[in-house]
Amino acid sequence: MFSFEGNFKSKRNINLGGSRNENREVVLKRAQAERLARERERSRQKAATLIQASFRGFSHRRSLRSRLRLTWDAQMGTNSNDGGPPMPVSLRLRLLSHLLFFFYSAQDQDRLGRFTSRFLGNATVARGLLGLMDRHSVNHTSFLFPFNSIDTRMC
Repeated sequence: MFSFEGNFKSKRNINLGGSRNENREVVLKRAQAERLARERERSRQKAATLIQASFRGFSHRRSLRSRLRLTWDAQMGTNSNDGGPPMPVSLRLRLLSHLLFFFYSAQDQDRLGRFTSRFLGNATVARGLLGLMDRHSVNHTSFLFPFNSIDTRMC
């Protein structure tokens, strides 16, 4: 592991006892054992780094999804279609993209229902989308597609 004294390399073991007449076999075995110990330590460090990176990625994605949910809720609440101008297509697509990114069926069924009832007006469509987006049947990130290629006249 790392030293918390600012040194990131381990100290070398230097024998200051003078020359000894060690058997060649003993020296080779000791060198091989030290080599194996260093290799194990490198492997352990590499595994720890991989675990830490995986956790950081998971934690960052969870935080991003949480922030996107808050933003999504705020935008859906402030842009109601009750008596006002319709929501721009670009905003609808952004809301859909965010919903598809953070969607988790146990948490976001209500959000999916609100989105589909507001823009599609059909509860059957919501149930169909819910079946498609269920994490156990389809990887939800496969729905993230670039919206640049969509013909906005269709919306």
